Amino acid sequence: FFEDLIALLRSWREEGDRIIVCLDANENIYTKRIGQALTDIDGLAMKEVVGEYTGKQLGATHFRGSQPIDGIWATQDIEILNACVMPVGYGMGDHRCFVIDISQSSMVGRSPVRVKRLQARRLNNKLPGVQERYTKTLEQLLLRHKVDEDHRKAHLARTKEEAQELLATSERKSQQFMAHAEKRCRKIKSGRIPFSDEAVKWIKRAEAYRTLLRYKAGKKVNRGNLGRKCRRLLILRPFQLSVVEIAARLKACENKCDHFRKHGQRYRRKHLDRRLGIAQKKGDEVV
Repeated sequence: FFEDLIALLRSWREEGDRIIVCLDANENIYTKRIGQALTDIDGLAMKEVVGEYTGKQLGATHFRGSQPIDGIWATQDIEILNACVMPVGYGMGDHRCFVIDISQSSMVGRSPVRVKRLQARRLNNKLPGVQERYTKTLEQLLLRHKVDEDHRKAHLARTKEEAQELLATSERKSQQFMAHAEKRCRKIKSGRIPFSDEAVKWIKRAEAYRTLLRYKAGKKVNRGNLGRKCRRLLILRPFQLSVVEIAARLKACENKCDHFRKHGQRYRRKHLDRRLGIAQKKGDEVV
C-alpha cells in the first residue's frame, strides 16, 4: 500500500495536479514512514495542514489512542484559510473530526469547468408505449420524405462519388428523423411542482403568456392555436393585451407557481383523494 500510494501521488504531482490527502495512517503521522514520505522536502513536499496552520503538532486522534494517527496533507499550492481538530465526541466515528477551510481558487481555479447537466433519453424501451410511438413516427417520416427513393437513386447512380453523396444525404436525413421521433415518443416533466388541478392551471397560463410574449416579439407562433389555448384558459382578448400587461400577468403566474412549488404536496394529496373517490364510485380497482 505504501509504495503504491507514494507512486500514485508522485505521478499526479508530475502531471501538475494539486493534491489533498486525508488519511487514517494507523501509525504516528510525524515519526513513521507514511507521514515522513508525504512531507519529504526532496519528494512530495506536502504539508500537514493542521500543524502548519496552528503551529502545533496534533495530539491523539483516536478516542482510545495516545498518538496522532490521522492527518490531512496538502501540496504547497493549496491555500489553507482555517484548520482545526474537534474534541473527541464530535462527528460520527471514534476518531476526532478534522475541519479544514480551503480557498476555492487554489482548489479548482478562478474559472472552474462548468458541469453540464446531462439530459435524460426520451427513448426508453422499458416504458410501455414509448417504442411503439417512436417507431410509428419514424416510419411516417421515412415514408413522407421518400428515403427509400434516395437509396434507389444511389443504387442507380452512374459514378461512385454521386452514390456516396446521395447516401450521405440520406443518412443525414435519417438521423434528423430519428432525433425528431425520439422527441415525440414521450414527454419528460421536471417534477418541480407536484401535479394537481390547481397547480396545472397556473402552469399552463404561464406558458400561454410566454407564448404571447414571443408572438408580440415577432417570433414564429401559430396564432390560431394560441388563441384557442387562451380561450381554454379563460384569457380574454389575448391579442389586445400590451406587452406590459402580459409581463405583469406572467409575473403573477410565476408567483403562483412558486407557491405551488413550496406547498404543492398539500394540493397533490387533495387531488389524489378526489381521484380515488371517483375510481371507487366507478368500481375501478386498477386505478
